[in-house]
Amino acid sequence: MRILLLLVMTLPVAAQNLYEEDVAASKGNRDANWRQLDAYVTRLEWSDLRGALARQIGFPAPGLALRGAPRVEKAGEDELGTYQRLWIPVAEGVEAHGLLLLPRNRKGRVPLVVAQHGGGGTPELALFRGGANYHDMIRGAMREGYAVWAPLMVMYPYVDRDHGTAIPADVRERLEARLRLCGTTLVALELTKLKLSLDYLLKRPEFDGGKVAFVGLSYGGFVAAYAAAFDPRIKAVVASCSLREWKATDPDVWQPTGRPFYRPFEEVWSLSAPRAVQLQVGRNDKLIPVAGAREVASKVRKHWSAAPDRFEFLEFEGGHEWRGDIAWRFLRKHLDAAGR
Repeated sequence: MRILLLLVMTLPVAAQNLYEEDVAASKGNRDANWRQLDAYVTRLEWSDLRGALARQIGFPAPGLALRGAPRVEKAGEDELGTYQRLWIPVAEGVEAHGLLLLPRNRKGRVPLVVAQHGGGGTPELALFRGGANYHDMIRGAMREGYAVWAPLMVMYPYVDRDHGTAIPADVRERLEARLRLCGTTLVALELTKLKLSLDYLLKRPEFDGGKVAFVGLSYGGFVAAYAAAFDPRIKAVVASCSLREWKATDPDVWQPTGRPFYRPFEEVWSLSAPRAVQLQVGRNDKLIPVAGAREVASKVRKHWSAAPDRFEFLEFEGGHEWRGDIAWRFLRKHLDAAGR
């Protein structure tokens, strides 16, 4: 019996009279299957891009809400206005902290500019003693007659590294890794704190809720793209030195770095169209090369085809720094008309 079974199993394939065909002949079916899936993913990507981005980063972060009155500390005043520090409670033991600047001689409700520092910075570094490479990003807004909210984001700032800071050098990586296990991200946590800060500030009588702008340098420019994508109250944006090229194979995309590189920036910026957006880049920037910035800007610009006058991409002679002269001109034109 075993010998008979062995003979049957070892008969030549041709003797079984089986149907055969050229395997390569079905290539068209496989190509069609790929095209169908590619088209489906494309529709999915753009049908609810904002929702997909929110789900991807876990926004809003869970458990955060305004909780009582903020702590206010007057820091000082000068010919431009008054300087305050605010701590806005958003969860048990968690506050949204930043500097609030109110221009002197204001009449009625004034526009509010959110000014976001970069990866090695702090609100104080961007404001005092010339503002380093931020120059007039904060005080310039006061000179224009705008109020300024300069929020603090957790970093390993240059100014604290040699002064015994308790903050670990890889603070963002550590927090990001832990938050991902909780279904959210550090960027989502920061964006939620920003949103709640605006919820509080725009209830105050000093500010015109229809005239809110967001400005940022470097990492602050990355945050500007995401903040405007999720908050329609932001009517105008100026982001400097933050047009970073994106590749799916970039470790920053998948590893818990705490940086907002989750998808191409042209997609994130598209969620701000047709609001007023100016993107700046220094031709000598060593961190965000101008060639790559040009490529990204060309993709972003396409989303403003219906409102080309509300989008600007400007190059300037300089490095990784803020250029206030072109920024304030842009905001004079667009922020003063916002909400009308």
